[in-house]
Amino acid sequence: MKSDAEHLVAYVYSLKDFTFTPLEGEPYEHMGAVIADATLQAGVRYATVVKPRIDRLLVQHPGATTTSAFLALLERETPARVLAWKPSRKTETVQALALFLYEENIETVDHLRSWISSEENRAKLLQIKGIGPKTVDYIQLIIGLQAVAIDRHLTNFIERAGVVATTYDARRSVVEQAAQRMNVDASILEHSIWLYMSKW
Repeated sequence: MKSDAEHLVAYVYSLKDFTFTPLEGEPYEHMGAVIADATLQAGVRYATVVKPRIDRLLVQHPGATTTSAFLALLERETPARVLAWKPSRKTETVQALALFLYEENIETVDHLRSWISSEENRAKLLQIKGIGPKTVDYIQLIIGLQAVAIDRHLTNFIERAGVVATTYDARRSVVEQAAQRMNVDASILEHSIWLYMSKW
């Protein structure tokens, strides 16, 4: 009997238009961009809603590369104004995440890479209102670490493959195991699935 990972591998290879595509661009080295991107991305069209705002942030506030600099910017201008986003739970989470990382003395992306590699520290992030396991995994992706962030696109793809995985951790594990069997980075398989499902 095939394992769930084997079912997913077989499904991937059955799709003639499926391509393996690495993440585009270099990982962020700008804490403001990391915090904003990670917080805004859920449930919206990334290319038309989030990316333009992150690009503008990088251009207009190149100095917000550290957590303290970004937090000072938010306190001076408000998250809503900095990100051109109406005041909401997301803007509150941007502020809360920036403050949390500041209090943890996480000033740079390089420091964040080391810090977030700890299971204990990832658990701390989950205590922030508005931050779930997908956001924690997504943060790792955008700073250049290996991760699988399960969203609706990946969930739908896994279901199409005939795999029954009812929890976030189970879905992530299936993708990671499938990537290992295909000898590709898990983050590349994750991104490739996301791109494939974004077309529908």
